[in-house]
Amino acid sequence: MRQDSRLNKGGKIRFSIAFCSVAIFAISIAGCGSDGGKIDALCSRLDTCSKLDQLGYTSYDHCVSSNEFIWDGIPQCNDAMADYMSCVAGLECEQLTQIQLVELCEDEVHAYMNCSQPVADEQDEEEEHLD
Repeated sequence: MRQDSRLNKGGKIRFSIAFCSVAIFAISIAGCGSDGGKIDALCSRLDTCSKLDQLGYTSYDHCVSSNEFIWDGIPQCNDAMADYMSCVAGLECEQLTQIQLVELCEDEVHAYMNCSQPVADEQDEEEEHLD
C-alpha cells in the first residue's frame, strides 16, 4: 500500500513538472528571483485563450503563483523551464491542449523533464526517509 501511494505521488509530481501546473516542492518562497516576463507571457496566453483549466490552473493568479513557486524551487532548471514557457506562449489558442503541448513543445518538455527528474527523485527519497 505504501509503495503504491509513493508511485502514485511520483506520477503526480512528474505530471506537474511537465506542465508547470501546480506547486511541486515546498522548498522556497514564491516570487523570489522568478522570470516574471516569461511567466506573465505564459499565463496571459493561457488566460486570453481561456485555456488556464487545460493545465490545471483555476485563475491567472494561480498560474503565476504556481509557476513562480516551481521556478524558485528548481533553480537549476530555469533555462529549460523558460524555453518551455516561451514555446507554450508562442502557440495558437487551439494548440493549447495537454496533448498538443507535449507534441509541439516536445524538445522543451523533454529538456525540462530531464533536468527536473533527478530533483523529483531526490524529493521522493527524502520523503521516504521521513516515513
